[in-house]
Amino acid sequence: MESVLAVLRLRRRTLINDESITHPFSYLDLASFKLNQQGYLIERKVWVRPKSSQWFNEIFTQMEECEFKEHFRVNRNTFNFLVNELHPHLGKTTTTMREPISVVKRVAVALHYLASCKEYRVVSSLFGIGKSTANLIVHEFINAVNDILLPKYVKFPLSVENLNKHSRDFEAILGFPQCIGAVDGCHIPISAPKDQATSYYNYKGWHSIVLFAVVDSRYRFIYTSVGSPGRNNDSYILQNSSLKEILESNLFDKCCKGLGDSLVPLCLIGDSAFPLTRHLLKPYPENLELSEIQKNFNKILCGARRVVENAFGRVKARFRVICKRMECDINFATRIVNACVTLHNICEYYDDIIIIEWLLHHHDDSLAQPNTVSTTGNNGPGKNVHDSIAKYLYERDK
Repeated sequence: MESVLAVLRLRRRTLINDESITHPFSYLDLASFKLNQQGYLIERKVWVRPKSSQWFNEIFTQMEECEFKEHFRVNRNTFNFLVNELHPHLGKTTTTMREPISVVKRVAVALHYLASCKEYRVVSSLFGIGKSTANLIVHEFINAVNDILLPKYVKFPLSVENLNKHSRDFEAILGFPQCIGAVDGCHIPISAPKDQATSYYNYKGWHSIVLFAVVDSRYRFIYTSVGSPGRNNDSYILQNSSLKEILESNLFDKCCKGLGDSLVPLCLIGDSAFPLTRHLLKPYPENLELSEIQKNFNKILCGARRVVENAFGRVKARFRVICKRMECDINFATRIVNACVTLHNICEYYDDIIIIEWLLHHHDDSLAQPNTVSTTGNNGPGKNVHDSIAKYLYERDK
């Protein structure tokens, strides 16, 4: 093979010096083609065509705060926090071939993709990189957020001290006692998977995975289970989740509190889709003739429960990629949703406020969520807790 290449190089020099040949390189191309046909593979160094990075190199550093936040959905402090936290996992080694793409630029590419839901083709053009490079950067960023930040910023309070703090905050902010959070599910649109497509087809007529979550009084996710097929309702997802094990343990009973003449454990609140238990409360059925005590309970519970719906809205308004039908496999779609939830929590923890206009536009763009399927019966093991809190609220608010 070396001798063949040597002959080619000699022939090339001869042809270049021969002025009688108009297009000398065409002979070399033909020779290379013949060699390839005969099984000799000539190594090629493929370099990406240089692209313009003017927007990032010049405009990025000069943006006003409001413009910066519009592009990346976080302020500069949050952006810099992400760069510092993820630098050990996203940084690349400089080689003799070229400088690697900086971590700052990698975070910017990924956040802009999540915020804008633009195609990789558009994002790559804006940042002056290749489409495949943009795809790789987003994947690496999503994986780093899932592996490094999610365990730190999306976690259930398991100590008595933390549980009691969440309960105090929930009553102070939302008016419902002995509650640490509201539980609900939100459908995230996906493209129809090749396998089991009907399982992901929800009752509103589109394919989805479910973001099943518990949210505290400050719009922060303290529990998530992502990826259940859209055909499954919230009650089914709960029964097959790790949250059920938490609710059935004695954890919430360790924080009992006297309300009136009753000793009441901690609980979560949900809508009528869920079963009534000691640690999961829902409204009294509206199809019954309710007492004033029960009506008052429903009013307060439903008002407090909106915090989880509002949290879903805030995540989707900030990171619009999960409002659009995601064209990727189920596993990566799940990781995208988890990353968006984690980034949302970081914003809420560090007072990176959401823009009201984002929330308004989110409601215009979102697909309609499937209707709640009610579970019957309010006479389960949680009836005494149900009635005790209802009585306490009525006496408190008189």
